Amino acid sequence: MSISIVVGGTRGIGIVITDKLKARGDTVYTVSRSGAGDGRHISVDLLDIKRVELAFSSLGEIDTVRNLVFSQRYRGNGDFDSESTVMLKSTQVIIESLIPFFEESASIVVLGSVSGKFIGEEQSLSYHISRAALEQLVRYYAVSLGAKGIRVNYVVPGTVLKPEHSTFDKNRITADLEAIVPLKRAGTAEDVAGAVAFFCSDRSSFITGQSVFVDGGVSLLSQESLSRKISQRNS
Repeated sequence: MSISIVVGGTRGIGIVITDKLKARGDTVYTVSRSGAGDGRHISVDLLDIKRVELAFSSLGEIDTVRNLVFSQRYRGNGDFDSESTVMLKSTQVIIESLIPFFEESASIVVLGSVSGKFIGEEQSLSYHISRAALEQLVRYYAVSLGAKGIRVNYVVPGTVLKPEHSTFDKNRITADLEAIVPLKRAGTAEDVAGAVAFFCSDRSSFITGQSVFVDGGVSLLSQESLSRKISQRNS
């Protein structure tokens, strides 16, 4: 029986990842402020690092951990310290706390954002910096934990359809993305969960420290190509 922990696994892409891992037979514990229906939940506010340390110092009925997925998001107003605490410090603390519990050949997967490489004007400075730092955190732990057989990888979703999107939003997003994405469709949270599940499996046993974009190839396009595609759609 594989034990997987999904931080931020009760909403958005996180809940889809949780369901994906459960469907293949994993016993999944979610981490968030609010609880989960099946009782397999670690309730903690990631802004409170002392409580995070306490929550992961002893895992009770959990003896070993096979997979650890980070899908949390700071949902405040761009406060730099809070963003860094939720996205970076809590990730570090949880990883360090779980080192004694990881199975050999365990997997850690961190969800990032295209804002770690590109600028999204709708996002704050703290959002951009934290995502860029997360990618380097992944590389650091991929090297430092490699001798223990622990793999660490980074999954970067593009714009994807999520369960909470309204029908109107889904139709608008789909039309926009079909016009510019090389694979000619909108991505879904299930696509992202599929990538995470791959990294949380033996099929990726010799892959670590990598960043994978789940965006249908749109990040490969030049500004000129994107501009032409948008112009053609609007003409």
